[in-house]
Amino acid sequence: MNAPMNAPPTSWNRGDAAAAAPSTQRPAADDRRFPVSDHCDGHSFFNPGPRVPARGPLQVLRLRFDRGRAVWPRNVANPAFPPPPATVAPGTVAISFINHSSFLIRLPGAVVLTDPIFSRR
Repeated sequence: MNAPMNAPPTSWNRGDAAAAAPSTQRPAADDRRFPVSDHCDGHSFFNPGPRVPARGPLQVLRLRFDRGRAVWPRNVANPAFPPPPATVAPGTVAISFINHSSFLIRLPGAVVLTDPIFSRR
């Protein structure tokens, strides 16, 4: 049975003998180190640029109800596209975008469907 996605790992790689024993304790915040970048100071992640002041609940409600609403269209055009070819010639490939990160790749002698949802994690 798989552990829930938000469960901590059974051991943290500490590079010592204690790492061999399973542990569910997370390392202290001071022990965590991240690569320093334009979005990380080594301890925490942040958005670069000017800081936006926090908004309180009343301001959020005002934003939600004070703005005019856009008119939702009754119909959105959804044109039909030709289906992908049943076969491809040697030395060619047909790639069809399905949605998000999914593609149907047709090769000579093989068909590949790429989709992270269809894989075990």
